[in-house]
Amino acid sequence: MLVIRSGRHPHEVMLLLLILMAGFNGLSAAGRTGNTVLGSLSPPWLLMFYAGLLVGAGMAIVGVVLPGLKGPVVEAFGLGVFTLPLLGYGAAVFVATGWRGLLTAGSFAVVMSIANVWRMFQVRREFRAARAGAVATHTTRHVEGS
Repeated sequence: MLVIRSGRHPHEVMLLLLILMAGFNGLSAAGRTGNTVLGSLSPPWLLMFYAGLLVGAGMAIVGVVLPGLKGPVVEAFGLGVFTLPLLGYGAAVFVATGWRGLLTAGSFAVVMSIANVWRMFQVRREFRAARAGAVATHTTRHVEGS
């Protein structure tokens, strides 16, 4: 049986938990943000931002712990879900403050987005390799989640 475990790195999981908590805390206290850029968003956009963080990070964490090939696919989808609000935040910081702001406050959002996209491509490559190996060895029934 083939088990993909590349998504279970403590560093990645802790960052996902941090983003999950940021989404939860932001939804709990959406009107009381200490950030100028987020504070300038209208309530529906602010709630969508925090909901995207919460749902995406939650899905990614679930994907990390799911067995077989389902886990990395769910993880990659979750990463994609919360990459969109992060990129939006990075763009908002750039519009509000220019390059100076993007290199400071917006850098986490942009770098995290790049890391998410990188991980999504990594999952795609691993998924294809696992499926190809299972097909080549006629063991597709032994690959969990396929």
